[in-house]
Amino acid sequence: MALQFKPLARGKDWDIEWLLRNGQESICFTFNNSTFIDSAALDAIRQHRAWHFYCSELWSGADLSVFAPVADIVEKIALPARKTVPIIGLDSLINLREINISGHVDAIDFTKFANLRSLMVNEQCRGGNWPLCASLDTLSVNVTLPNLTKLAALKNLRVLSCGRGLKSFQGISGLPSLTELRIAGTHLNSLETLGNLPNLEFLLLNLMPKLQTLKGIEGLTALTTLDVTQCGSLRDVTSISTLTTLKKLELYFCPHIKTLVNIKLPADCKIDFQPNGKVSDGF
Repeated sequence: MALQFKPLARGKDWDIEWLLRNGQESICFTFNNSTFIDSAALDAIRQHRAWHFYCSELWSGADLSVFAPVADIVEKIALPARKTVPIIGLDSLINLREINISGHVDAIDFTKFANLRSLMVNEQCRGGNWPLCASLDTLSVNVTLPNLTKLAALKNLRVLSCGRGLKSFQGISGLPSLTELRIAGTHLNSLETLGNLPNLEFLLLNLMPKLQTLKGIEGLTALTTLDVTQCGSLRDVTSISTLTTLKKLELYFCPHIKTLVNIKLPADCKIDFQPNGKVSDGF
């Protein structure tokens, strides 16, 4: 669906727009490093209930507590920055429900975000106590994470995306609410540390060039969707036969898997299989 928008207010180096993207509406306040936040800007944010904040350039490190007077309104922020730039004052926006963050975040106390549900930790993010934000429902980690023991406080986490630097699934048993797991861009060669995840319904494995077997998925007794893509060394997928609740199987660009003829699947399982796909050169 094409982006739809309608201007609502405009100042020097800032604007407020109504946006409709992918069926989701937002009132977005767009700013940059030159934006001077005065009473007129704050009044406009409050008048139009601009709950989605977006910085249109790499943030220079100015104190974000200037937005504290409208903290009750702001629910979402996207803040790109280089990893050496300190992010200051973000935790004054205590009503945030969704954060897309980069930069050096040691100065942010993520435990203050009692309402935070979704967090994207970008590649250019450094430091911070974000693994202690117990309210998180959805987490996307694009920094190095060797295992999942750092996430032990996230008992309510349902959706996790990670992979960079991942060496094992150690600690995943401490995420009892997990229903969706996306692993991408990792040299992990085994799934055997997955263990039993009785609530996991969705598993994506993408760009895992050293993975040779799917052994380890046998404990995923509630899995309904399995998506395996661009795993160039994968040769053994027989463990799929143990997934008695599977409703959808997607298997693409795994050139050593020529057929699924010996794989037992539930009668109502939808299969999308491309046996002759080639692994991307982009990894």
